[in-house]
Amino acid sequence: MESKPTKWMLSLDESGVINGTGRYFILAGILYKEEHFEKVRDYFVPLVEKICNIIEVEELHSSELGKKKKDFVRNVIFSHIGYFKHVKPIIYIIDKKHTEILKSYPKKSWKYNKVIEFFIKDLVENKKIGENDKVGILIDNIDLNYDEEINFRNWLPDNVKQIDFIIKGESKDFKFIQLADIVANSCSKNKSINLKDFHYQILDPFVELFPKQHKKDYIKQKN
Repeated sequence: MESKPTKWMLSLDESGVINGTGRYFILAGILYKEEHFEKVRDYFVPLVEKICNIIEVEELHSSELGKKKKDFVRNVIFSHIGYFKHVKPIIYIIDKKHTEILKSYPKKSWKYNKVIEFFIKDLVENKKIGENDKVGILIDNIDLNYDEEINFRNWLPDNVKQIDFIIKGESKDFKFIQLADIVANSCSKNKSINLKDFHYQILDPFVELFPKQHKKDYIKQKN
């Protein structure tokens, strides 16, 4: 008897520029079952609000934090995400140097479509979601013109069967995007990361790179 498909929610932010400089483009965030939404919300929304009050900011946005505050926020957020059983942190890296397919798409929306398509296929391949599961995606706002906006909103649900919907949001309005920001911006856009670093060990993320044959260039496992 086949198990009933699971509905998932994926909140994402990016680090790097998909059609700009820097070798790596990162999409990262948190994955959780739709049925656990209220538990995730009730745990993380007060936490983000408390951290914002402590460091006196309106939202958690890595690029606007100094090193001391950034390190504090990362360590606290990573500890809580790693501890909370209903969320799984996800880090997905595109090695732009070795991804010829993205160079064939001049439009920004198509580049995002393909990256997210690769992302979802790797989640299925690594059994983080099921082949017949559905995923609703919330991603930090992307600047697109009208035609690209329509393409971005419709192509993925029409062509990747696991994607139920994809919507954009402003980080100031969504605490889950702020969590995703902290995860995404812990990763370097130009050099490798070491998963044996303490903060990655406590976070315990699923990490994948496209194309896989260059994974060892970026993802290290050194004590």
